[in-house]
Amino acid sequence: MIPPTAPDILYIHTGFSRTASTIIRQIWEEAMDAMSLKGAQLDYWVACAERQNGHAESDAIPTPPPAFSSDRALADAIIDREGIVVVLAVDAEFGNQYIAGAGPANAYGFPNASDGLWMGDGRLEAAMRCYVDRTFTPQRATD
Repeated sequence: MIPPTAPDILYIHTGFSRTASTIIRQIWEEAMDAMSLKGAQLDYWVACAERQNGHAESDAIPTPPPAFSSDRALADAIIDREGIVVVLAVDAEFGNQYIAGAGPANAYGFPNASDGLWMGDGRLEAAMRCYVDRTFTPQRATD
């Protein structure tokens, strides 16, 4: 099963060579927005990020991909490794939203906003959006 927005080119490459890496970054820049990802689409891009960052166990992305956005054990390993901070924000306009950021939290426990913040309906969703966007957005990936 190919996620609806996943480009076919991603299934052609069995390894992430420099060329494939460049293609994936270009696809991300042109077609994706981390805040729109959820469920299986988010899980797919987390699997791509894991491969991109050298944390995948194999060259192939399993279908369906692991449930990173809903499996606490899978997501917490990434959250801890990447230093992602997630907090619950209660807001009259937006309701309860989790906010994730990378890097150390400030004195109030809020994520560092200098590299951007990502929201999600759940803690894992916000954190995985942060991870995917930081991996595939060039100015964040090279910081």
